[in-house]
Amino acid sequence: MIIYLHGFNSSPRSGKARYLKQHLDERGRGAEFICPQLPHRPDLALAVVEADIARQRKEKITLVGSSLGGFYATWLAEKHDVRAALINPAIDPHEGLRAYLGPQQAFHGGERYELTEEHLRQ
Repeated sequence: MIIYLHGFNSSPRSGKARYLKQHLDERGRGAEFICPQLPHRPDLALAVVEADIARQRKEKITLVGSSLGGFYATWLAEKHDVRAALINPAIDPHEGLRAYLGPQQAFHGGERYELTEEHLRQ
């Protein structure tokens, strides 16, 4: 089972997520792909993925994470002893995202929210 974790302000409709899903579909393995919509709050995003990991525990799990999703995948892979493949992972989002503090709008779906210091602390 592949669980794809999208990046900051992204979604399951991102190009990388759709490409990976298509690649698996073409090989008859599309049912082995999950790409949850990650909430903008890190604590909630991790809870969503951990619930997916718990539901898939009978399966061999690989996390694939891009950008902020790569940061989450690194942490979750260590915590749950699963494999991870990282695509340009965020290394220090608590510092790198500081430049984005303030109003945000998701790339897909248009969700609006305020990126705050609390997000960075999480």
